[in-house]
Amino acid sequence: MASRVPLQVRIGIRDHWDNPDGPLERARSALRELIGVDIEVKATFVPSLATCAQAFLSALSTLADDESNAQWMDALLERVGQCLKADISYRAAPKQEGLGLSWSSSRGAFAIHVPEYPMPSLIAMGSFFEGQLLRCFEDKQAPAESPDREASSDDWADVSVDRATGQPAVSNTRQPLTLQTRPEVDALPDISTIPRLEELFLRPPYHLIVSESGRSLVEVHCSHSPSLELLSDYLKKGCRVNYQDMRLPPVVDIKLHKSSFGLGSTYDLLTLSVPGRGSASHVTPVTVLAFVEGVLGYKNVAVEASTWTFRKDVEFRRTR
Repeated sequence: MASRVPLQVRIGIRDHWDNPDGPLERARSALRELIGVDIEVKATFVPSLATCAQAFLSALSTLADDESNAQWMDALLERVGQCLKADISYRAAPKQEGLGLSWSSSRGAFAIHVPEYPMPSLIAMGSFFEGQLLRCFEDKQAPAESPDREASSDDWADVSVDRATGQPAVSNTRQPLTLQTRPEVDALPDISTIPRLEELFLRPPYHLIVSESGRSLVEVHCSHSPSLELLSDYLKKGCRVNYQDMRLPPVVDIKLHKSSFGLGSTYDLLTLSVPGRGSASHVTPVTVLAFVEGVLGYKNVAVEASTWTFRKDVEFRRTR
């Protein structure tokens, strides 16, 4: 069965999940030493889930290391028995769009729901987990859907954070919950938990810069390769032919340039140039700007001389 798992997935599991020297295993070992029980974390593997697991385990370690939480730790250990279990999944309960934490009293396990995009930062996840873990053993609450099955009566206690507002989105709970706030600081992620470049740059925010050099060159730099590919295909389709040349080339040379980073065919630069100094043709950025804003939906954030800077925060999804 293991041989059927794609090579990239096996490499990812080795580097992020099973690496004894990785940040996840260090967090798991630190918590095991503090509470004295085994730690079992399940997830549909991707690097961002490893970061979430690290934040969850680190939050538990922070709470366990604080003597004022002794009563809460006793309650936790009483419930988890000899093994603390947690399931991490992208699948969320109905109407749950942000980071979520659930506790199953019958299974003795935590369930963590992670938003696909945008992924909360390590510090933001840690702050959320610390605050909600301290509330997870309060009065029983109405059932909510678990990551892999329908919950039984009084099985799951659920709380989540709405991505749009940043406020708790409580599902069928008796008392409203509030987030603990911290100073606006963040932590650098471990390099082993960061997705590969070609995966990372498929996620928003996307950045795009258009620059003009005279009437013979326009450059488009973009972190989102599919945006450049679509722009290139569109311009090639509409470009006129140079009938003064027997080879009938396009009047503008439209060229995609591969990124120097990442694997595969990832592009980060598109150039539009007019070949030859004596050419009567020219190229301007107006068509590019119209396409970038009117079709791709990028928003202009800055203009300086002959350079236009754009940004898009809404994720692109390919249509079939």
